[in-house]
Amino acid sequence: MYSRIILVKFKEGITDEEKQALKQACYGLEGIESVRKVHAGENVGPRPLGFDFGCIITFDDREGKNQYEPHDLHKALVSVLRPASAGQPDSIMLFDIES
Repeated sequence: MYSRIILVKFKEGITDEEKQALKQACYGLEGIESVRKVHAGENVGPRPLGFDFGCIITFDDREGKNQYEPHDLHKALVSVLRPASAGQPDSIMLFDIES
């Protein structure tokens, strides 16, 4: 199993519509054949470390992740994700796990 975790610090003044568009873009990834499961939403824990939103995308293996990256639905996520972030180098964190 291979998972990609995305953490985002929102920009100042982000709207509810922008947050919803980001969540919808994450769940839209389920339209990619190699994506097995998506979990996405705003932080609800007591220790956010500045991150406001997270998304976990699960694949069978690394090859599945490699197939998702050039896909148009992934590009659609990136087009919503970047403008929603705070715009600093540490505003978006990607973390991949293989188990």
